[in-house]
Amino acid sequence: MPKPSLTLNEQLALCRQVARLVHSKLPLEGELARLARSESSLGTSAAQRVDQQLSAGQSLSDALAAGTSRRSRSLAACIEVGERSERLDRTLDAWTDMHLASSRYGQTLRTAMVYPCLLIAVTLCSLG
Repeated sequence: MPKPSLTLNEQLALCRQVARLVHSKLPLEGELARLARSESSLGTSAAQRVDQQLSAGQSLSDALAAGTSRRSRSLAACIEVGERSERLDRTLDAWTDMHLASSRYGQTLRTAMVYPCLLIAVTLCSLG
């Protein structure tokens, strides 16, 4: 049975925690599950699942970025680059910041498009 992939929010929260652990030079195995119990922002089941996968010998990119979506492939590539350059914490922070900024900009764009769409609708109604 294939393992369910993590949602974007779960990946973002886990990446933040992994970046903190790497920056503090703490081991990932065991610490993710402990952090999941102590923090409400981190999904407990997702963190425990990733922690179990790491304990079973899976790589971090396989545990965090399971799936074939573009987002998962991007995260897996960032993890591999971060591990090779020994800057995993910075790489994960950058990936997380990019996704948070992208969602903020998308929301801003949707909000900004309300007024022009409303003007078009009023214009079409007045012409009709």
